[in-house]
Amino acid sequence: MTLGKKDNIFVDLDKQINGEYGIPKEDRPTIKLVGENGNAYAIMNRTIVGLRRARFSQSKIDEYLRRATSSNYSNLLTVTLEYVNDLYLEDDEYAQAVDYIEKVNSQ
Repeated sequence: MTLGKKDNIFVDLDKQINGEYGIPKEDRPTIKLVGENGNAYAIMNRTIVGLRRARFSQSKIDEYLRRATSSNYSNLLTVTLEYVNDLYLEDDEYAQAVDYIEKVNSQ
């Protein structure tokens, strides 16, 4: 039996509700998002590189890409944080350094 587009929407919704998408927080690779190029393609590239370095399967990478590109920029960021950890959120020293650079550059 082949699923139609409408059926795939329900399969996706079911997987999302049951938490089958993304990667558990403790297993996610950590990459730099804040303080780097915020272009959507640059974010996706850094995420894919991080997933590959952490040896995630191509099917998991394809899942990320399909979900990340399914809507707008806000969706891209939300989905990205379901697959990777941001160094800014994980490392206080890095966050302070980025904040300091932002402050100096804005003066």
